[in-house]
Amino acid sequence: MVVKGEVVRGSMYRFAGKATFSANIPGELMAAAGAVAQLYQPHAVFTMDLAETADGIRIIEYNCWNASRLYASDAARIFHAVQDYMMEME
Repeated sequence: MVVKGEVVRGSMYRFAGKATFSANIPGELMAAAGAVAQLYQPHAVFTMDLAETADGIRIIEYNCWNASRLYASDAARIFHAVQDYMMEME
C-alpha cells in the first residue's frame, strides 16, 4: 500500500506459484517498492504488485486501494495512513 508516495505496508501473496500470505517482505523488495512508487503515482493512495523474477524485480500491476486485498498486511497501519491522508484533505 502506498500513501502519498510512501510505502506503508505490504504483503506477499504468492511464492513459487502457490498462495503464500506473509507480512515478511525482504528488505530489497521493500526498497524497490519505495523506488518504484516514486516513478509513477496514479493516485495519492494505491497498491502495486511487484515480483522477483530471474531478470530482477518487475512491476506486475498498479491498483486502486479500495479494490485490493490486504492479505497479511498490517491493516490498522494502512487504514490509519489513509485516514491521516483524508484528514489532510479536509
